[in-house]
Amino acid sequence: MKYYVKCNNVNDSKELHFRDENDELLYIVKKESLYKLRAIEILDPDYKPKYNVNFNPLKFKGRYQVRDVNNSEVITISTGLHLLHKIVIAGKKLVCKANLFKIKYWLYDDDKVIARLQIIKKDDERYFEINLEKTDKIIYAIALYIIAQAQRINYVRKWVK
Repeated sequence: MKYYVKCNNVNDSKELHFRDENDELLYIVKKESLYKLRAIEILDPDYKPKYNVNFNPLKFKGRYQVRDVNNSEVITISTGLHLLHKIVIAGKKLVCKANLFKIKYWLYDDDKVIARLQIIKKDDERYFEINLEKTDKIIYAIALYIIAQAQRINYVRKWVK
């Protein structure tokens, strides 16, 4: 299954649409200010809150927590320097590897790639394409999207002033 989210400027606060390959709207993504503790809010198509992404901007290595509406932790992401990230989803430990020069990520369960994220051009615009290869759990797609956004946000916070 493939999912698509528009890849816009990191500082752009317009809402984004998380869609499947049939162009069905699954989630609405709202980005907040880069310096708030709650950076990303994920809503269902009826604009009801589904997930919040929390992080501490004062930490050197990012630790992102995705919480549902009951404030239960659904995903924990520990970002590495650039290439290796740890993810825990429902107690299952996964590893995300990144490409150094491009926005490309691979999600591994043991030694098997179960999902990947890359940038594609579609209708003259850039999109994140998230391909779930060995699983149909959309939560893995959300985790990959958050890592890609987190790395872009970290780059802006550190290098672009």
